[in-house]
Amino acid sequence: MKKYNKKLLMLVLSLVFAFMAVFFIGCGPSAYDLAVQNGFVGSVTEWLESLRGQNAFELWQTQSGNEDKTLTDFFDSFMSADDVSLQDWFELYQQLNPNATIDSFIERFLSRPNTDDSVGAIQKMLRSSVSVRAVFNFSNFRTSTALGSGVILDINRTTGVTYIITNYHVIYEHSARERTSQNVTVAPFGREFFGGSGDSLNLSVQATVVGGSASRDIAVLRTEPNQTFRNNVYLPVEVADSNDIAVGQWAFTVGNASGAGISVTQGVVSVDSEFIQMERLDANSGLVAHRVIRTDAAINSGNSGGGMFNSNGELIGIVMAKTVSESVENMGYSVPSNVAIGVANIVMENIRQNNQFVRFTIGITTMITGSRAVLVDDIVRVQEEISVQNVTRHSPADTIVQENDIILSARLNNGGTIAINRNFMLSDFLLRARVGDELHLRVIRNLQEVNLPPITIRASSFAEI
Repeated sequence: MKKYNKKLLMLVLSLVFAFMAVFFIGCGPSAYDLAVQNGFVGSVTEWLESLRGQNAFELWQTQSGNEDKTLTDFFDSFMSADDVSLQDWFELYQQLNPNATIDSFIERFLSRPNTDDSVGAIQKMLRSSVSVRAVFNFSNFRTSTALGSGVILDINRTTGVTYIITNYHVIYEHSARERTSQNVTVAPFGREFFGGSGDSLNLSVQATVVGGSASRDIAVLRTEPNQTFRNNVYLPVEVADSNDIAVGQWAFTVGNASGAGISVTQGVVSVDSEFIQMERLDANSGLVAHRVIRTDAAINSGNSGGGMFNSNGELIGIVMAKTVSESVENMGYSVPSNVAIGVANIVMENIRQNNQFVRFTIGITTMITGSRAVLVDDIVRVQEEISVQNVTRHSPADTIVQENDIILSARLNNGGTIAINRNFMLSDFLLRARVGDELHLRVIRNLQEVNLPPITIRASSFAEI
């Protein structure tokens, strides 16, 4: 355990009890309540005065029945208290160190997330991650191999057949004889490729490309029956709602960096949603816009298709690109989990029209008519006002939705309800829609909040994913 300056620690702990009478230990009683339960008679002020100079850590151990707990446990119990802010702690620290900065305080008391809890979360990430190899053949008999990563979506424990999500650009090469690789292999953590191009030991599993979306850069693989993925050490990924991402939260990327095997890097979410332009995968020229999450976690060649995770080990994105420039550092990008999983589900459910994987639409375009920053549970979030720009005639929304309606929320009978406060939310939400579903919108129309009649999703209203 980390060593502390005993005199400083004693003084800090005394001050904690002297100035934070309403601290809670977990969800139990306050420190004053514990004192009363142990026989103290008097007001809160008298109790605070009686504590001056005493060892608050020892009092906490005795009065809360935590004699076997450590100093780390003590700090953890108070730092997790709902009624104690970072500012409260910092002000206490400044009383001892008048020249202290917030940076020095954080360095002293708030360690980076490499605790046992984070290690446990990282183990989950590793168990859901794979390396991917895709071989391409060219007309001059030349071959090339793309090295990437993937995330486990589903495992059949009886057969070992496993569905894996990756980037489309890992398994697609526009100039190859067969643009989609016909020779894809995957290897989970601990059974990765050895020996480079001349593998002396290959523990990988053969897989086929089920399908995907070039414009979203998402593809789905399916392994052949195998023993490897029947092992309970490997897990389908747990997925977080990417709408809940906050700037500054921890972000972990797991993937086959430089083709050297699965590894983990750590950073933060730098931007929760933005658009970048990239060359089209399925054409010789042209650009396509991708909505992405930006992170400063290290991303290298081979990370493509791997997961970006939160500190609970839940998937928040699929790594797809990084900015490579002498003037730019640590700008990597991931497809948000809501988009990536929405596309993957369409592929796995084989939702097709005209031999293409498709999503269903309602026939409206939206625009941002206002934007602001708001505090939600002490987290700064962007909230946009989303208005209807136009409605396509004879579409599902025709005669129901009107231009200039301000959309407040959306509900699908198969997908819950979401508030619509970013311009991408409705489009992402509709990735869940299936033929026959009903979409319920709540809007502001003529300054009044209105629940619109249900919009029925039709097979004739679709767009390629």
